Amino acid sequence: MSIQREIQKRRWRQLLLLAIVLPALTLFVSHELGLHVFHLPKAGVFSLAFLFVCGGAILTASNWRCPVCRTYLGGSINPERCRGCGRRLRGVGD
Repeated sequence: MSIQREIQKRRWRQLLLLAIVLPALTLFVSHELGLHVFHLPKAGVFSLAFLFVCGGAILTASNWRCPVCRTYLGGSINPERCRGCGRRLRGVGD
């Protein structure tokens, strides 16, 4: 499998993870602002958000790495090159 194809798979996993974690954070913030959408106790909402964020951080740390040297790719969702080995991660036109 090409490096660009592998990075594309990892990018989709990151976007899926964001789509899961962002609603949990939104629920927590809305609950803190007094918008009790699901009428859950504060501790339950905080615990849920905390678990989602911690799980997301762990999954990101393991997923968002260079397929060649395993260096963490940082905050960019579409890095051009790996900061560790310098390999090109995007194809032409990406």
